[in-house]
Amino acid sequence: FLAALRALPQQQQEAFVLHACERLGPRTSSLAMDCSTEAAGNHLRAALQALQSVAGERYDVFSTRATNAYRRLTPPPDAVLPRVQSIVRRRVLPKRIARWVGWILLLGAIAGGIWIVRTYKDRVEI
Repeated sequence: FLAALRALPQQQQEAFVLHACERLGPRTSSLAMDCSTEAAGNHLRAALQALQSVAGERYDVFSTRATNAYRRLTPPPDAVLPRVQSIVRRRVLPKRIARWVGWILLLGAIAGGIWIVRTYKDRVEI
C-alpha cells in the first residue's frame, strides 16, 4: 500500500495525505495544494482509485494503518509547547536584549550630544 502511495504522482500523494491523514476538507486541501477545489478533488479521486485497485477489499485496513503511522510521526501535544518555548527563549531573548542595548546606546549618544551642545554653546562663536 505504501509502495503504491509512493508511486502516485506528487499531487495525488498530497491529496491523499491531506484528506486521509490530516483530515482536511476539500476547500482547505485545495488551499494547501494551491489549486482549485475541483482539481484537488480530481487528484484525490485518482489517488483513491489507484490505491483501492491495489489494496482491494483491504483498503480500509491499509488506509487506517497508514493514517495511524502518519499520526505517530507527530510528537505528543504536551511535548510540543515546552520545546517551542525553549527554542523561542534561546533565539528571541538575545535579539530582544541586543535591541534594547542598541536603543540605550542610541539614547545615550543623543543625550551626550545634547549635553555637549549645551555645555559648549557659549564657547563657540558663530
